[in-house]
Amino acid sequence: MVGIIANPKAGNGRAIKILLKFEKLLLSNKVNYILAFTDESVDKILSEFEKNSINDLVVFGGDGTVNSVARKVINRNMAILVIPAGRGNDFSKSNWKNIDFQKLIKAIKNKEILYSYVDVCYIKRIDTFFFNSFGIGISGSVAKNVKSLGSYKVSIVKSIFFDYKPFYIKVENIYEGKAISFHVGLSQIEGHGIKIFPNAKNNDGLMDMVIFKNVPYFLTLFKVSKVLKGKHLSDKYTIYGQFENIKFEINTKLPAHYDGEAFEIDEGIYDITTLKNALKILKWNY
Repeated sequence: MVGIIANPKAGNGRAIKILLKFEKLLLSNKVNYILAFTDESVDKILSEFEKNSINDLVVFGGDGTVNSVARKVINRNMAILVIPAGRGNDFSKSNWKNIDFQKLIKAIKNKEILYSYVDVCYIKRIDTFFFNSFGIGISGSVAKNVKSLGSYKVSIVKSIFFDYKPFYIKVENIYEGKAISFHVGLSQIEGHGIKIFPNAKNNDGLMDMVIFKNVPYFLTLFKVSKVLKGKHLSDKYTIYGQFENIKFEINTKLPAHYDGEAFEIDEGIYDITTLKNALKILKWNY
């Protein structure tokens, strides 16, 4: 038996359309399942799954859905697989390639599921986990604009050309000064597939950090093009590193995001810790 959790709002209803196809295949293959939606309490859903001895979960949604479910799964003996069905699907893209429903269902039916483990990051002060990436500055502004504008490309343009606002940041003894964006990631991609962290591996116990220092405004387009090509790590306006733990300080409230979920982060000091191999994920070998 498998547990299914779907976000009915993900991808403006796209998650439900994909779910219906998956359910049809489950029924035709006589695979038992329990279906729940994210408008219910995730704790309640997982408790119900536990009562039915369900440890394998298939999640339909984007990165925000992943965060809401995975943060509750890491303390349970459960594993997840994420069917990409939201605006941002970076976590799913980083862990599964070309998910074939028939092969997946065959593995579930024959009890031939494999498992793997990936890292998780935790921000202590705000009691927040993230499973793909966290960012402030332009990174946070883009996430905020996507909510209202819908289009990721339009949101990038608005964030760079209209919301451009350098801020002060201190990152331990690594950097202190003005920046336009600060990113921490576990996988290579952030923001709909952009390789912000091209050297990242999400099971090595390390987070990848990128700081984009205050760039002269007339160079902005050129620098953005380097990011899109994945050639920004060698740029003199970029600071990059890999860490188990990192501490940063900001002196003003800023737009931010974790796994694409936009919020405002207050001034202060923040610690980010890597939890090595804390999340169990589903794999198969067909």
